[in-house]
Amino acid sequence: MVPAQGVIELARSYKDTPFHHQGRQPGVGLDCVGLLACAFQAAGVPIRDRTNYPRQPIPADMLDALREHTERVPKRASWLPADVLWMHFDEPQHLALYTGRSVIHAYAQVGRVVEHRMDATWMGRVVSVWRHPGVSHE
Repeated sequence: MVPAQGVIELARSYKDTPFHHQGRQPGVGLDCVGLLACAFQAAGVPIRDRTNYPRQPIPADMLDALREHTERVPKRASWLPADVLWMHFDEPQHLALYTGRSVIHAYAQVGRVVEHRMDATWMGRVVSVWRHPGVSHE
């Protein structure tokens, strides 16, 4: 098991990395999937990364990938640090890492990896929450 804090600290270390569709190089370019793939893999959490997706993600494909690696968290009160948030803008198409108080994600609209608090606007974007079984929360 990998400590949740280890995944979060790795993701934090990627802040300010430029947004790049299908990017998988911290410090050079990441997208929302690449941020999570790099942080989880670098922490030692096994995942199979996918890069064969269009710029406008297909929600059904994202859901399939989430189901392959993670388990759905049923209630807001049970969210834990290092859970993956599946979010929507027009439709479900974005992933972020929950830290317990904030969210870390590669945000195309600002062009880089950012961390900010989970305010009401961002909470309203959450479609579902997912947890990797290889992450410990002790």
